[in-house]
Amino acid sequence: MTTAEFEKWVKAQFEAAKVALEAARTLETLAKDSVQAGDKEDLATAIAGTQRASKLPTQKEIEENFNKFGQGDPALKKIVEVLRLINQQIATIKARIQATKIVPQKAYVKTLDFSVKTQAGVDPLFQKVGPQTVVARVKQNVDQSSKLTSKPPANKNAQSFEVGGTLTLSSVTGNTIRGKMTLSFDNGSINSEVKIPTKDADEDTDKLIIKIVDEAMGKVIPVLEKQVK
Repeated sequence: MTTAEFEKWVKAQFEAAKVALEAARTLETLAKDSVQAGDKEDLATAIAGTQRASKLPTQKEIEENFNKFGQGDPALKKIVEVLRLINQQIATIKARIQATKIVPQKAYVKTLDFSVKTQAGVDPLFQKVGPQTVVARVKQNVDQSSKLTSKPPANKNAQSFEVGGTLTLSSVTGNTIRGKMTLSFDNGSINSEVKIPTKDADEDTDKLIIKIVDEAMGKVIPVLEKQVK
């Protein structure tokens, strides 16, 4: 190979390397999009693309040819150095793609309207403030699940469920309060009933709300988790 032939060869490798770099960037975009969409097939395609045998010469081969035929030409040396940077970028991008994984998305549990009704012996104020406590506790239970979340997902195609219900509070005797809850979700509903002794009506009513929500959600969450795809 003469110096002129090497110049032609190394410039051709430079153009090919630029194309290969753009191809690697396209694969990385595909990988990122597949993670966002939860598309395992597209991610597999992107990873497979990084594993195809390269038609480009190695950087070692390029530098050996420069040392043999480049005659120390500064312009050709600069091309060799740029090729080194491009090859490093390609290798880094491929490594990122190959390390990409799709983390299983949690299903979104949307809380619908929750109402609290009070009967004789229970402060009617809980009809106004009680729903907030119920919703907060429902979300807390949901977020303890490894498969469910109360936070709206960025992915509009994420799996979702809806939960809503009614809680009725009543005084059974002078020192006992009772809660009855009907909790509705996508494929059914459950009923729970809890009684607790009371000394401080307001404080113990708050405790009752938390206790009955925990019990009800303890029944619902396993059902929803089994439906997570």
